[in-house]
Amino acid sequence: MSSHVYQPTEPFLDDWHVIRYDLPNKNGLALVVYINPERHQCVISIRGTDLTSSFLNNPITDLRLLFTNQAIDTFDSARLLLFHDEPLHIPRRDSIPYVISFTGHSLGAALAESFACVYNAYAVTFDSPGTKHILQNDPSCRINIELGYNPKEHIHTYLGAYANLVNVANPQSGQVMYLKRERNYSTTNWISL
Repeated sequence: MSSHVYQPTEPFLDDWHVIRYDLPNKNGLALVVYINPERHQCVISIRGTDLTSSFLNNPITDLRLLFTNQAIDTFDSARLLLFHDEPLHIPRRDSIPYVISFTGHSLGAALAESFACVYNAYAVTFDSPGTKHILQNDPSCRINIELGYNPKEHIHTYLGAYANLVNVANPQSGQVMYLKRERNYSTTNWISL
């Protein structure tokens, strides 16, 4: 889903449906909301940096993530884009609540981790720039952590086989797993944990 958010009109997994797609705004921020009615799951995927859509805005935001411990303005923009100051409507067939989680890549990972902490949810992220200081400095997140929200249990981030400046710049939140590339003796490379 963190990859599909870049092409949300393409076919996707069986039983998962796109119920909302917000086109990239002026900052290149885009969100897709997926639901699986059978599993009662909702996943909100946040797009990361896209150098083609907003060359100056996203890289500047990425650089701000490198050099600041404060929550970024893009978080407020993302929250408004997602919730429009009202609850997210999830169509239901029954009264069983949905489990909501977040995912994203790069800048989208940082936003997903921030949302997860603020809304007491789970996040699975890829190549996160590290949000430990951001979560500690966000008032809502700090309160949730004091009340028992545990980023190590709720946030899982995967870092690529090769470190890059962005994903090693700040301490990571949650559980970190490093992907490594292994060579299969066929012509295909595959990734393992």
